[in-house]
Amino acid sequence: MNNDEIKRYDELNVDEKDVIDCFRQMKLLSDQARFELFSYKLTDLLNKYEDLLELRKETQALLLDVLEEIDKNELSSTYRL
Repeated sequence: MNNDEIKRYDELNVDEKDVIDCFRQMKLLSDQARFELFSYKLTDLLNKYEDLLELRKETQALLLDVLEEIDKNELSSTYRL
């Protein structure tokens, strides 16, 4: 195929334009669906990461509470971290 055989959009007949427009629309819908999927996955990942950070804070607070209890009960010499 050479450059003489390639048509510009304004040189196409009505049926050819309809086919090209249909392909463009399909491509746009496909791209939109992929971006929506990536957006969903990233949002889900961020939510899980935020939950993980909150769980870490709670776990650290519980650990500190346990260590304080151990100190209050004078058991600190028997444990090692």
